[in-house]
Amino acid sequence: MPELATVAEVQTYLGIGAGVDATLLGDLLDSAEMMIRNWCNRANGWVSAAQEERFDGENASRLILTYTPIASASTFTIKWTGYGSTELTVSSDLYRVDYFEGIVGFRMSPTGAFMAGVPTAFWPYASSPGRAPSPNFGDGYQTVLVNYTGGYASNAIPADLNMAAIIATAFLYRQRRLTLGLESEKLDRYSYTMGGGGAAPINVLKDELMGGLLSPYVRREVYG
Repeated sequence: MPELATVAEVQTYLGIGAGVDATLLGDLLDSAEMMIRNWCNRANGWVSAAQEERFDGENASRLILTYTPIASASTFTIKWTGYGSTELTVSSDLYRVDYFEGIVGFRMSPTGAFMAGVPTAFWPYASSPGRAPSPNFGDGYQTVLVNYTGGYASNAIPADLNMAAIIATAFLYRQRRLTLGLESEKLDRYSYTMGGGGAAPINVLKDELMGGLLSPYVRREVYG
């Protein structure tokens, strides 16, 4: 089920009638949105839903979540698995969340030491000589579990994501009649000619969209 655009929007963009190739365009729109999910490393899509993400500890003092914006503080929890199978729920007093950017970071006391109540499993470490230790997520494989509600309301998809889905679908629709090997095509302001050694059409599309409309939505590094 498409999340970012509608068949009607694609038809308008292509300048074709409402009844023209609706089924085909619906299938292509599904494919285009799946490509965009993969390119942006956002497998669960874009519409707001309950999310669960696991991270390696990596001694990080912050994490960057995938499914932004985060919709509600009431659904947000962090759990940490220590030695054995003990799972600790981290008090919300001990971290702050940027709900738009999806950045989660530990808080420090004025002295730079642990705040009262930090689980003893969270060990301090000195990041460099002369600096105070700071709380962090420890080390270990998949030890941090974050549950939250993240994504956009279905009626509030950003305009650039919407346009990227429309352009990608229109590209696939136009490309279906081209012979792979030596052909010319135009993607809005960008023209290319395929030939021996030329870039595959889908890679041209990816480069154009990732360098423009989709660049703000690519999942970033998760540790800090």
